[in-house]
Amino acid sequence: MERCYTDLTLIKFLYNDSGIAEYFETQNMIEEDATVSSRFNELRASMQALPKLSFSPSLNSMNRIRAHSRDFTFSMS
Repeated sequence: MERCYTDLTLIKFLYNDSGIAEYFETQNMIEEDATVSSRFNELRASMQALPKLSFSPSLNSMNRIRAHSRDFTFSMS
């Protein structure tokens, strides 16, 4: 398996963004392949080092978004 694909697969696994089959396949890959397991641990440590962010838009921002969506019209041309 290519490293790029493995990294993407492991990141999806870390963020619980993989399908059920991919989840079990990745879990098995982590348990059985020392290289993949090492990379998984590196990625997990990096993820845990990131600051936790949470976004809460202001009421003004939400009102502007709703106003914009009301003004937007679809045209079938």
